[in-house]
Amino acid sequence: MTHQEPDILLFQGEPVSLAASPLESLFDEENPRPDFISFSPANQRGYVATWEIEKDTLFLVGITGAATFADSADGEPEEIDLADLFPAHEGKIKATWFWGELRIPRGKEVQYVHMGDGSIWAQDLVLEVRRGKIVGSKTVDRLR
Repeated sequence: MTHQEPDILLFQGEPVSLAASPLESLFDEENPRPDFISFSPANQRGYVATWEIEKDTLFLVGITGAATFADSADGEPEEIDLADLFPAHEGKIKATWFWGELRIPRGKEVQYVHMGDGSIWAQDLVLEVRRGKIVGSKTVDRLR
């Protein structure tokens, strides 16, 4: 296994890597995870989601990946229509299902963790999210 390809957050006008996978918390017994296809050893989830924050609200704005439900069963990543996952919505999707922290790594990597989001960076900006609303933030500086 290797570092996993991160989701992207459009933050203050710039794309940044996100050490979190907010889409995963949408899936449960009542809303099973769709059949995404891993298209690379660096992407076991089978997708990369793109997020943005607008007026202190987290939105899902795009998904690139491979999925049987999106006619990309050949395993080649492509833009997935959000309507395939959210048929009752158009455009970007307010992430009302997400409660938790969004971690934005900054600076150099100080400790490598082989899989997932566990690597440690010089600094993290941590955004606290409740029902898709940003309710707080803090900076964690690991080099002090």
